[in-house]
Amino acid sequence: MRPMNFLRRLEHFFSRPRSQIPPLDRLQSILPRSAGSLALLAGAGISVDAPSNLLAGWHFMDAILSRVMPAEVDSEMTRSLISVPRNQHFRPGEFIRFETLMMELSSGLDPQLHVLDCLDECEHPNANHYVIAELIRRHAVVMTTNFDRLIEVAYHRSMKPGDAPLRVVHLDDGFALDHAPGPGTPPTLWKLHGSLSVDGRSTRESVQATLEQVMWPSMRRNKRDFLRSVIESRDMVLVGYSGSDDLDLVPVLAESKGERAMAWIDHAPNGADTRFEDAHEVVKRQKALTEYELVGRDRVFFVRWSGQTEEQRERTALVRASTADVLQLMGQRYCPGLAVPSDAAAYEFGASHPDAVRRYFDHWFEQCAPRPAARCGFAINLLTNRRVRPGFREARAQLQERHRSLVSGEAATPEERLDGLMESFNTRIHDGAGASDSWTADRTLFDELQKLVPQLQPRAQGGAHRLSACALWNHQEHRGEAEERFRLAWEVDRSIGHLRGELATLTTWQRAAGSLRDHLSEKDHHDHNAFARMMGDPIFPDDAFYRLRALSQETGYQFNLWEHLLATFDIGYVEEDPARRQLVRVEARNMVRAAVDMGDIVGEMKSRLLLAASLQESGDLDEAAQHLVCLIELEKAFDLDGFGDFGLRARAMLAQVDHGDFARRVRPALAASMWVV
Repeated sequence: MRPMNFLRRLEHFFSRPRSQIPPLDRLQSILPRSAGSLALLAGAGISVDAPSNLLAGWHFMDAILSRVMPAEVDSEMTRSLISVPRNQHFRPGEFIRFETLMMELSSGLDPQLHVLDCLDECEHPNANHYVIAELIRRHAVVMTTNFDRLIEVAYHRSMKPGDAPLRVVHLDDGFALDHAPGPGTPPTLWKLHGSLSVDGRSTRESVQATLEQVMWPSMRRNKRDFLRSVIESRDMVLVGYSGSDDLDLVPVLAESKGERAMAWIDHAPNGADTRFEDAHEVVKRQKALTEYELVGRDRVFFVRWSGQTEEQRERTALVRASTADVLQLMGQRYCPGLAVPSDAAAYEFGASHPDAVRRYFDHWFEQCAPRPAARCGFAINLLTNRRVRPGFREARAQLQERHRSLVSGEAATPEERLDGLMESFNTRIHDGAGASDSWTADRTLFDELQKLVPQLQPRAQGGAHRLSACALWNHQEHRGEAEERFRLAWEVDRSIGHLRGELATLTTWQRAAGSLRDHLSEKDHHDHNAFARMMGDPIFPDDAFYRLRALSQETGYQFNLWEHLLATFDIGYVEEDPARRQLVRVEARNMVRAAVDMGDIVGEMKSRLLLAASLQESGDLDEAAQHLVCLIELEKAFDLDGFGDFGLRARAMLAQVDHGDFARRVRPALAASMWVV
């Protein structure tokens, strides 16, 4: 948590004269003179206008959820999941992001995400795309998070004799800094989240549409460095971009240093309520005292404001204006004489073609043909973050009961039966190792799994072997056989490239072997195994450890790693090594940040408690007290049934770290800053 300077924060409650200059004129005053010094980040909002007619993100998600959600979740509850909360005692990140929805779809209902096909089918660029294409010709750096090809189509259709062809960079390797824009760089479109197709060939593997994909280092490492270098070297305009990808681009936008201007366009339909606010004015409206009370665009302005001079704050602006008006202005400024071709036809989609939208999503849903159990599982996962809230808790419980019935019924598919066996194993109370009742249940489960494996699809077989290993591991005399099953599960998933399955098996095996903390260093892994061998205990094999490290570099497995940290903390693990304490503290900060961004209140409580304990160990008592006060405040959000222990532990720890009246003095301000109103 960034140290709070309350005097500095209170400055924003004093009035400051506002300029009478028209908002778009103020925007022009911070833009560079030539396109060659400009960077543009374009989001999906540029493609809503005719003739492109693509759906805005919220409507796209609503069209999916209205079809997939089962009857137990009514339309009001469904739509609240994808809306920024405006209720008392809601955290700012408590809404489902596009990437979260895509991740759940790709997990089973639509593995190839064909729901996105409409984006690649559209070939009707609007005026926004033509202006952006011309900016590329005039040496602006243009980046986009869009998967469609509309900027590319506009560039191609407006080419003149002698124009260089457009280069489209969509894979992370192409963003390496030695490929960065400079003198002699060909006209380039930088697609930060990949592209569905490039030059007529499918590039769907490059698309980062799911939460996991935007967190994979192998798909984003160079992109983030590239974006940082652009922010620090050019004046930047963000247009049509909501800033909701908090785990990907937002941290770079917030934390990149530099003195260049940044203008974020907040779309105002029909140019209504046009206004210009610099960073000082934006933060003045915010009531947050730390960045942990903000997500998305608000977080970007708060963090950048915190490290800026007054002059830099005046060149960091939120401009509420029509997207089309801003791009038209930029066209006039940088591309005088630009003639935008008229498109007699239009893409029959979007808000102006509701029947076409309905037909498209109905057809997609029919092609997916999701089974009732899959729809229940999908809904259960999406309701997880709000499982502690009245109404949502009851709906989720009903869904879980129905899901159990479906996956254990006679009509269940082999994969659904496996889901049922996993759920039964995970919710069963396991007796001590060697107990006869426990062994009878686990042996019955093992035998049933062996009959089930040949009936399963390849991507499910690794999970069955993993569950077999868990059933055997509960019993000391079968540990050797369990290790063989873990290895078989790992090999099966690795052979078919099922990375998620590999991660699940390796982290489960790691946990079973008691090696929860050996991810912190290679030496710790070897020391742990040496001690385990001496004691006759099971080990986590070296090849499994190194594969898990490789997967973490390729895919990032932060969520698995964080679960390990929380598990060791829950059983009273105390970190004694100063270097490891620092590593834990860094991860705990990341955990708090991710929990806030994803609206996971339970995760936020757990991670704040872990961070406070780590800060207490290092002697940072005031900051520890701040997190404990926030944790206690979070109790207001839900029924404490099953979660009251967090508050009890927080209060006990607060009594230890708060030797003065610091907590009493800061609590009212922290409490007021935490909730969306």
